[in-house]
Amino acid sequence: MAVVRLAGLALISLGIACLPGLPQVGMPFYSTVVAIYLAFLGIIGGASGPLLWSAVALHLVLSLLLALGSVGRTPH
Repeated sequence: MAVVRLAGLALISLGIACLPGLPQVGMPFYSTVVAIYLAFLGIIGGASGPLLWSAVALHLVLSLLLALGSVGRTPH
């Protein structure tokens, strides 16, 4: 069920990225939402393990890097 929800989040992010004027928002949005969802699974959902928390940390770092990379860019 978690994989299906992550696929849904990917589709929503793709839709956001395809909006006029917002191409740099899709990937940071996806990475942030996935990090939040995986953390939710770890805290509330009962999923656990070092790989889960590594994925949460990886997505948070990726979100930060994507957000910093898109600051100051103008859409084409």
